[in-house]
Amino acid sequence: MLTVASGETDAAKIAQAFRTIPVPGVIAGNMVVLDSSARLPAVDALNLTNSSVVSLDRNGTNQTSLTGGAFNKISFTTKTGDTNSWYDAVTNFRFLPTVSGWYLCTCSAQANSNGESPESAIYKNGTIVSGGTYVPAGMGTGIFNSNCARLIQLNGSTDYVEFFVYLPATVTTLSGTIQGTNASIAKVG
Repeated sequence: MLTVASGETDAAKIAQAFRTIPVPGVIAGNMVVLDSSARLPAVDALNLTNSSVVSLDRNGTNQTSLTGGAFNKISFTTKTGDTNSWYDAVTNFRFLPTVSGWYLCTCSAQANSNGESPESAIYKNGTIVSGGTYVPAGMGTGIFNSNCARLIQLNGSTDYVEFFVYLPATVTTLSGTIQGTNASIAKVG
């Protein structure tokens, strides 16, 4: 078992702890890559031995009839892991854990572009808490990805996480490719 104490400054130890969580795109060398406001939580310890992990995707099926020029909820219909059944892949498409703690959430969204990119987003209780990469008009056309990650504290009763994507004005389809549109959640503390 690897435990990282609150306030730990040993970057290699922290990076090794995060390597035990199967979340792609989080480690760059010995650096834990989160958005600019994310910090290691001030908790007594991060015990990664009994963490809850879920991986989400659309199993190759595009999500259609979305609204261009707006944020749309991503309906992840396939989940791997989730031994606690905290992610609803049928009705609400949200993660609602029954254990409080810190959760590392990632989201990747892929769509065709008409000159601007899509933007992935992570929401907590209906409010955006992390936005992904976004490139405004003038970038050309093609398939583009947006990625984001956020360490989020959830209370284990009413707090929930959802994933959204902003689509350019004339784009109404989100790619369903597993490698392009996916999310993951791991309890880390």
